[in-house]
Amino acid sequence: MISFLFWDLMGRQEANRKVRLEQIRIHLARLVAGLDVDVLLFAESAFEPADFTSTLNHLGAGTYHFPSSIGRRLQLYSRLSPGSIVDQFNDPSDGRLTIWRVMTPMNCEVLLAATHFQSQLQWRPDEQALQTTVMCRVIAEVEDVVKHQRTLLVGDLNMNPYDLGMVGAPGLNAVMTKDVARNEVRIVAGRPYRFFYNPMWGLFGDRTPGPPGTYFYSGSGPGNPYWNIFDQVLLRPDIMDSLVELKIIDTDGQESLLTDRGRPRIATASDHLPILFRFNL
Repeated sequence: MISFLFWDLMGRQEANRKVRLEQIRIHLARLVAGLDVDVLLFAESAFEPADFTSTLNHLGAGTYHFPSSIGRRLQLYSRLSPGSIVDQFNDPSDGRLTIWRVMTPMNCEVLLAATHFQSQLQWRPDEQALQTTVMCRVIAEVEDVVKHQRTLLVGDLNMNPYDLGMVGAPGLNAVMTKDVARNEVRIVAGRPYRFFYNPMWGLFGDRTPGPPGTYFYSGSGPGNPYWNIFDQVLLRPDIMDSLVELKIIDTDGQESLLTDRGRPRIATASDHLPILFRFNL
């Protein structure tokens, strides 16, 4: 078994930053100890790696380390054995995509791709969709190099599961059911496109066990859905049956990550909620 926790920590937001950073440290310490997390991935982290590694190692939950990486936009901490996680690819342009080769406790190599994708505040949906074609081409090229497709893509994708960049064939080609994903590829105009399976579809709305999304936006525009699932994990068919747990986290076990109104606690944590996922690998 191997477990992952991803969280966009809103580290570039200066307002209340010092207070939030210390509170997030407390939240994460409780989450790591309570949820038995092997690998932590952060977007917009303001932690100094040596300092936060020390925090983790005082928990008594294992020896964590910060694997060497060229990438700086995303941070990864792991308690897997040293050498189990190595850089395979780092986007040389803006650092928004990093891909690691990860050897699991069951000696199965997987590709862990992580991204902090371009925001809808700066890019239109059609521009995001075009950029996903670049990211998917890179991921496929790395899969061809390592000669397997045991790939998971995780991060703040800044798109919902239903957006064009997510479902479009030349984009992430991420579908909501395993049944469709088992076809492995979709043929469009004679060209094959590799599927991702997107289990995040099953976490939308208030008829699910956890919160209705990972990010809440209260804008007054006529097309605003309010709750969004921007933070996602996508799985290639070769790895999707190994997923044993997936949830959006709204408490650290002692304290809620939501306000009394059920919104992410921005003042003392982040505007995003973390996601936890485990694999039998």
